[in-house]
Amino acid sequence: MEFSFDINVHFAQDITRIGGSSSFVRRQSSNKWDNSEKNVATVIDALGAASAKAQGLNSVITTAQKFFSSNQVLYIMKDGGCNNGKGAAVGIIKVGPKVLFLAVRMCTGGDPSSGQLEKCANCCLG
Repeated sequence: MEFSFDINVHFAQDITRIGGSSSFVRRQSSNKWDNSEKNVATVIDALGAASAKAQGLNSVITTAQKFFSSNQVLYIMKDGGCNNGKGAAVGIIKVGPKVLFLAVRMCTGGDPSSGQLEKCANCCLG
């Protein structure tokens, strides 16, 4: 995914790790992001929207606003030579704890019953 700005400035490595609880969060609430932070947020929002579309989801799951207030980690992969040297974002993987609801079948006193079990587990989401 290409952008009008040079993503190589914001993502130095081919794969860049960004923590959700970063300094972005403190400035996000006051709307005082600098251009670099706005560009990183633009990349996250665009990749999140593309991911939702590719998965056929009704809504976008990964947004910069949600991500920067989470305890998750985002890995962004780029191809630095694309887009006339300005680079292009290739994809994202989000890793971190998520609450999962598991369907369980229990047997109590001979009668099977169904239920739901809530677990917090580390997950890898693309």
